[in-house]
Amino acid sequence: MLPPDLQRVIIDPPEGAPPQPPPGDQPCAPPPRAIVGSAPGFRSATYTSADARIQFAVSITLSIDNKDPRIEGALRDLPKELHCPAG
Repeated sequence: MLPPDLQRVIIDPPEGAPPQPPPGDQPCAPPPRAIVGSAPGFRSATYTSADARIQFAVSITLSIDNKDPRIEGALRDLPKELHCPAG
């Protein structure tokens, strides 16, 4: 368990940051930044929100060319699918 002062660094918004929306009112948009990489057999991406408070990574094992354009579309749409699921 983290000490309270370190918990505040992770949980509290940065000084001067606008207030966070309530959980039910999260904006429906993908994180703005992505770092991607690939090699034969896999493709990966790490997404980070503008304030760096939301981060997630995905690694895909492939049986097709790692530069196949279908992969680009899937990785581009993934953040929206996670943040804005249908229904």
